[in-house]
Amino acid sequence: MINKSVIVFFLVCVSLILNAQNVLILEGKATGKSYKYYTGDKISLLTGETDKKISGKITDVLDSSFVVSDNYVINIKDITIIYRTRFGFEIASLILLGFGTMYFVLDVVNNSINNEQPVFKEEVGIVAAALIASGGILQAFAYRKCLIENGKWKVRIVEQVKFRQM
Repeated sequence: MINKSVIVFFLVCVSLILNAQNVLILEGKATGKSYKYYTGDKISLLTGETDKKISGKITDVLDSSFVVSDNYVINIKDITIIYRTRFGFEIASLILLGFGTMYFVLDVVNNSINNEQPVFKEEVGIVAAALIASGGILQAFAYRKCLIENGKWKVRIVEQVKFRQM
């Protein structure tokens, strides 16, 4: 039979390398996707209590609520919308906005240096405006609304056990 001190020693060693923390999980019922929010992650949401958007870093995740930016304690039952950032759309939008602006500015500076007339060429303005407009349109798709109240998405808090990094 195994000695009790060996079992106690094993349990103490396991407890030293394990770490438990609460995690906020956003689950899509139809798609099966889930997104985890840890302490320190950025989040944007709308609650039923206030009609303003709350954004910031999660500073603490409790059993049935969490704290955003050390100012707002939010119960998970009060959440109506969580805004997810779509990084691909956001990056493409910023690239198009920047490229359109730089294309126009560089052409104007080049025409000014070379004393070409007109300084503002119509075809360059059209191309730059099209790039900037498409970047602006992509900004509308950069954030996704995850509606909690209609049942498509569900928010819950679970305790996650993981190994400590040494």
